[in-house]
Amino acid sequence: MVVWNYSTNKIEILQINQRAIQESIRGYIAKKSWGNPKLYDIVVDKSGTGTDTKYAVSPIPPSPIESDIEKEFKNTPVNLQALFYGADPFDIEWKEPVDEAFVADTF
Repeated sequence: MVVWNYSTNKIEILQINQRAIQESIRGYIAKKSWGNPKLYDIVVDKSGTGTDTKYAVSPIPPSPIESDIEKEFKNTPVNLQALFYGADPFDIEWKEPVDEAFVADTF
């Protein structure tokens, strides 16, 4: 998903591989008081290393989006489909390749 990273002050792509983080976020989604995580910030804290790594996921109550962050989202096109092709999702010139074999078989 596309996110604002407050640590780097820029738009980034977030991929969550850790099951504990995924389950925590699903738990917040299931609660009526939190719901869609696009509507609030989430902080993920990591402690430990290796097999002793633990993650703490905390939602932050909704607040208005800062104007500079909103402006950055509007001015930064992101194409998540590019990730499936190993391409840069921030490359505005990238186009999804057309599978000629698929097109020929479909018609």
